[in-house]
Amino acid sequence: MIELTGIAKSYRIGTEEVAVLQDVNLRVAAGEFVALLGPSGSGKTTLMNIIGCLDAPTTGAYRLDGREVSALSPDQIAKVRNLKIGFVFQNFYLLPRMTALRNVELPMVYASRSRAIRRERARALLEQVGLADRVSHRPNELSGGQKQRVAIARAMANEPPILLADEPTGSLDSQTSQQILRLIQEINAGGTTVVLITHDEAIAAYARRVIRIRDGRVESDREVVPC
Repeated sequence: MIELTGIAKSYRIGTEEVAVLQDVNLRVAAGEFVALLGPSGSGKTTLMNIIGCLDAPTTGAYRLDGREVSALSPDQIAKVRNLKIGFVFQNFYLLPRMTALRNVELPMVYASRSRAIRRERARALLEQVGLADRVSHRPNELSGGQKQRVAIARAMANEPPILLADEPTGSLDSQTSQQILRLIQEINAGGTTVVLITHDEAIAAYARRVIRIRDGRVESDREVVPC
């Protein structure tokens, strides 16, 4: 499903060219749960942005579900992000004036789904993540764990085949983190491909495959027995 070949990414800072990723080669099959593990500055978030079609590599090829991403138009890439990839971030990024229900509905608005379908699916997703009694609450009325559950429900609104989670438990206590990671495992068990970005060995242990990133390169890639 995800295939990166010879991926490199660099940025120009003043007169200096700074390499963030160098010759990254990896494949992620449909249904896998992969953790990209590395310290701050290792390049793992840049790699996630490329996988999520939020950024483009400087050189190399990226094929997503059999299609070369560089050959897609901006409109096609936007459609891929909305329909094929769900995003979960450390800081939730919920719209503060919208209820949990409306936040979950939002990706379906961009997918032109009818209001009735949006409402029905958003309610079902919130029930699935254990928030059936919080549909009318706004983000400032929710705990950190509840906000992340809303964010996960929103990420799954259009039934994307891929879920990208960037440090999804970074703002949460350890008990709530475990609950969120178990929820992500359940989503993966349902057939969704999951790519989890983390700097924490204990978080990466929930995945079934750990790819270590260091200094912009893949340092190791191994199967593990998840928690």
